[in-house]
Amino acid sequence: MEIILLVEQSTNRRESHCMKPMKVVGINASPRGKKSSTLRLTNAVLAGAKEEGAETELIDLYPLKIGYCTGCAACYVTAE
Repeated sequence: MEIILLVEQSTNRRESHCMKPMKVVGINASPRGKKSSTLRLTNAVLAGAKEEGAETELIDLYPLKIGYCTGCAACYVTAE
């Protein structure tokens, strides 16, 4: 199980006095979809961060169709 949380907070002193909300991004790549314990845990962490005033976003990679590289070099030839 791997959970990745990205947190961005201003380190600029001029911006810190504005009290901008923290941004938290959860990235889930579990192959179990909606039944994933990792997804439930990530959602719980994001919900807690949101309760504390953070802006949150979940990126779930499971539904995306990400193919493996086959080394065909088509992307190199077409520049896509």
